Amino acid sequence: MARQFEIICDSACDIPRSVCEEQGVTIVPFYVSFDGEKYEREEIDFAVRDMYDKMVANAGVYPKTSLPSVQDYVDYMEPLVNDGKTVLCITFTSHMSSAFQSAVAAAELVREEHEGATVVVLDSEQATVAEGLFLKQAIRLRGRGLEVHEAAQQLIDIKKTSRIFYTVADLEYLIHGGRIGKAVGIAGSVLKIQPMIVFKDGELEAAGVCRNRTKATKKIIDLLDSYAREGNLNLSDFDFSIGFGYDPQEGQALKIMVETYLKSKGATANVEVYQIGATIGVHNGPYPLGLGVMKRV
Repeated sequence: MARQFEIICDSACDIPRSVCEEQGVTIVPFYVSFDGEKYEREEIDFAVRDMYDKMVANAGVYPKTSLPSVQDYVDYMEPLVNDGKTVLCITFTSHMSSAFQSAVAAAELVREEHEGATVVVLDSEQATVAEGLFLKQAIRLRGRGLEVHEAAQQLIDIKKTSRIFYTVADLEYLIHGGRIGKAVGIAGSVLKIQPMIVFKDGELEAAGVCRNRTKATKKIIDLLDSYAREGNLNLSDFDFSIGFGYDPQEGQALKIMVETYLKSKGATANVEVYQIGATIGVHNGPYPLGLGVMKRV
């Protein structure tokens, strides 16, 4: 079956570039800088693994991210349009970045230069593994032969089913990035608390604190359970994706816990594991750990 449209997504989806290429998805990279001057493209000029190694080895150094420019998006859209392709461009949440605005501006420029071109830009309102799940749904819809506007509407309809339940090992990066207050950070450093955070509707919400990593990891399962019970959800209808930072063993351990929980609920679902990329990693420190969920189309 011929594809009805091509998909462009940014690197904040945290699905490896090689996997995306196999699925026929074009990735537009975000940029990262460790010195505030030289910005490098994620997974092109540097590997995410190397970024985490630098963060662990250089405590107190805070890398910065920069979004793809309008011209970046134009450069990725134009070759597809030149080939007569219809394009669906999915972006990182507009609540945390201007990537969506850059992509919209680029699409307007491309349409002006190429009369009749169809370029649909969609704000995923997702981040990291949830954006990856959103991309997965887009690939699935394309595989069913849907045309781009119908696929886009179905994607819009499932946005609010998404959650990320996660924790970080160190409050320092959240304080530095202005995500939490310094007073909370001071208390956290004394008490060794780990914040629990829920990402929903494109934004972060506090979900309590835990005294250690073991309890924080178990709390991720508790948050999933609460979400499922409150919504009376059939978890077999959902996709799941785990994100880890520096330590891949944490990701695998959480996967086992999630699979055990799902089995106890009689749910059948695939649980994927990916390394959290630069876009979220630089703001959460080297040890984020979380679970993304989204209803399957």
